[in-house]
Amino acid sequence: RPPPQAPPAPQTMQLAVLAAGLALIAAASWKLRRRKQSRSEVEEGAAHAPGCKSLEPFSYQIAGHIGLSQHGGTILVTEPGKIAKPVAQGASANEEPFYSSLCLTPALERFCPAYHGYRIISGHRFVVLQDLTHGLRAPCMVDIKLGTSTVAAKAPWSKRITHLAKDRETTTRSLGLRLIGAMHCAPSGGPSLRLGKAWGKAVRPMQ
Repeated sequence: RPPPQAPPAPQTMQLAVLAAGLALIAAASWKLRRRKQSRSEVEEGAAHAPGCKSLEPFSYQIAGHIGLSQHGGTILVTEPGKIAKPVAQGASANEEPFYSSLCLTPALERFCPAYHGYRIISGHRFVVLQDLTHGLRAPCMVDIKLGTSTVAAKAPWSKRITHLAKDRETTTRSLGLRLIGAMHCAPSGGPSLRLGKAWGKAVRPMQ
């Protein structure tokens, strides 16, 4: 039998841990540089981006605001396979940071549409995302608001009270989710079924 090896010196173990940490930091920095490069490329073309009137609205949008406001607005199709979603401003401005940081969480990133940076359209900021319905003949859609609270931490008190009341009246507080809208497209080309916010708010936990 070979003689037992002596355990590594503390300095060696510290160097190994330090090297592993530096490798992780380098990988994260590389991903961030790639992300920033992609975003800058999108921004370079933003000055010449067409206005909303020259872009088609996303036909499968089943919830959200219409037009443009500080709370979001109409989703647009920028090119086949990509959509532009207006981001909320103010206390609810958390969507773009979420998508731009997904590269740091690969386990979650693979369940989300691909993030292609952002664009400025008609003076409003949009996140550009993968269109998951592209190529589908009759997609079925559902919009679900996740979480037991929809109250933004920095929202004004009037908004907090309104959202808190909605959370208690609907399934948000009890089930941790709320149905915002849904759509069923008939494969035969028949009429599609659309369900909106009023339907989602009326759903109760026992249904």
